[in-house]
Amino acid sequence: MGILNQLWWLVGVVMAMPLLVPGVGLLNDGSQWGVLLLALGLVALFAPEYIRWRLFGGSSPFKRVPLLGTRADNDEA
Repeated sequence: MGILNQLWWLVGVVMAMPLLVPGVGLLNDGSQWGVLLLALGLVALFAPEYIRWRLFGGSSPFKRVPLLGTRADNDEA
């Protein structure tokens, strides 16, 4: 993993933390809005990697996940 790839993941973490931290707090308080914030936080975490993959192509960590990769991606490995 190169430095640029690590920067893309860092951007995702920075975008996701303001959603994930209050989401966990709301779940601890018993509010159902915490589930929505956690889901939005997960989307924000993977959004920069998805955008990089769509713009620049190349290898993506999504190909390594069996449920997220396509059948052709899983057959190549």
